[in-house]
Amino acid sequence: MSEDRLTRIETSIEELVKAVAITNDSVKSLRTEVSETSATVKEVAQTATETNKSVQQLRADMAKVLEDSTGYTDSSFGAIVQAMDERDVEVRAEQRKTETMLQNLIDDSKLDRAEAQRQRTAFTESIQSLVSQISGRLNQIAESIERLWERINAA
Repeated sequence: MSEDRLTRIETSIEELVKAVAITNDSVKSLRTEVSETSATVKEVAQTATETNKSVQQLRADMAKVLEDSTGYTDSSFGAIVQAMDERDVEVRAEQRKTETMLQNLIDDSKLDRAEAQRQRTAFTESIQSLVSQISGRLNQIAESIERLWERINAA
């Protein structure tokens, strides 16, 4: 009977070791995903910065062209302003897309962190339950051994 209990305890410990290994793999995977998300966020921020610099440079170039030009007409000036406005609209649309993408990445990262915390909590609770079960089984075995010992001594 006690041999059966020891076998069950050994099996429980083996399952606990497997659960720890699986959880460690999950944590490593989540860390990798968070790192990749962080890298993507940095890339998006860099793209937004470069886009803003590009718009500023375009405006500076256009202003320089207008300053250097001596023979422009009102219609050519209007076409230049219209082209600048169209480019500005395009850049702002790209910037909004970039901001939306960045916000989505931030939201995903928050969800990933919350899920990782939930998994750690569930794992901790599972370990605590398993340890309690093992402790209870060991106490039962100890009591059985004491009773057997008392019977042996009484005989």
